[in-house]
Amino acid sequence: MTPLRRFFKRFAATIAILLFTFGIAGWLVLRSAWLREYIRDRIISTVEDATGGRVELGTWSFNWTRLTFTVSPFILHGTEPAGEPPLVYVKSATLGLRIISAFEQKVDLATLRVEEPQVRIMIYPDGTDNLPTAKHKGSQKSWAEHVITAAIRRYDVSGGWVQVGARKVPIDFRGEDFLINMDY
Repeated sequence: MTPLRRFFKRFAATIAILLFTFGIAGWLVLRSAWLREYIRDRIISTVEDATGGRVELGTWSFNWTRLTFTVSPFILHGTEPAGEPPLVYVKSATLGLRIISAFEQKVDLATLRVEEPQVRIMIYPDGTDNLPTAKHKGSQKSWAEHVITAAIRRYDVSGGWVQVGARKVPIDFRGEDFLINMDY
């Protein structure tokens, strides 16, 4: 066996061992409690920064084969006093994702299923409400006053209600090709 052939065999064996080791390490990290907690903290901080409210996240799961993310329950607290029901309570929410471009890191929200959402907007006697203010640097605008753009291919909201003040309205709807582009 020539020295060049021996070198290539050793090189190929080293590469195979490295790939196997990195594969097992990657699999262990993906299944680790550390990564789950890191993702949970990122979701909470992102939603809290975007809305200005306080978020509670129940159990969550991500199905890699179907690209679906499920959380139950999801709770968003506004400025309501302690002991009052939260601004938003969702029993269960499932988001289906679709990868548009892996290189540009573009992901589309293909489906959204929300079960038993409860939205409670209160207007207090002094004229204040329970809507939080976003934590955007250098801005005093509320989260609703910032530009909102969302597109959902298929959506389903079932068994919920929206309460504004003393008036409560049931909500139950589904549809396709939802697009919202709002600017205050």
